[in-house]
Amino acid sequence: HLRGDDALCDLPVLMLVRHSSSRMRRKALEAGADAFLHKPLSKTVLISQVRALLRAQWRVYTRPARLYACGLVLDRSTREVRVDHGAGAPVRLPLQEFELLYALALCPGVVLARSELLQAAWGSADANPRTVDVHVSKVRAKIGRDYIDTVRGVGYRLRDRSLEPLPAQDADGRADTAGAAR
Repeated sequence: HLRGDDALCDLPVLMLVRHSSSRMRRKALEAGADAFLHKPLSKTVLISQVRALLRAQWRVYTRPARLYACGLVLDRSTREVRVDHGAGAPVRLPLQEFELLYALALCPGVVLARSELLQAAWGSADANPRTVDVHVSKVRAKIGRDYIDTVRGVGYRLRDRSLEPLPAQDADGRADTAGAAR
């Protein structure tokens, strides 16, 4: 009934149940639940899940139509990405690939766990985490390998070039090629 009420339809719904079966999980998710936990559970798991739901909800309302991050320009209306600060040819991405890249672009340099990327791109963290790996590989093949870093055992991040060291410069501000050879 929550999804049918205009005042409540955008609220994240977390279901807590005593017994968990795949049938029950499916029914709950099909009924409109955003997440599903079974008892008993620790306070930390519950708090973490609520924070994840709120983070996902916050991103829905704060997503600009065009996002500029780490040399990429992402256009939500066309699901196109341009590299080299918009100078590159547009690359149209399928929905999940675009949403995955968009989630990374919302917080460049920050490592996002596979479960967070699943939530952002698929709307649920219940899918196989290796799905993220496959889709990251597809995105890299389309935009280049220089944009997404793998953080082993954790997840992925969009490479924030502002955090990379600048090339050495001479006193006149030109690239110091002699210093680089030292």
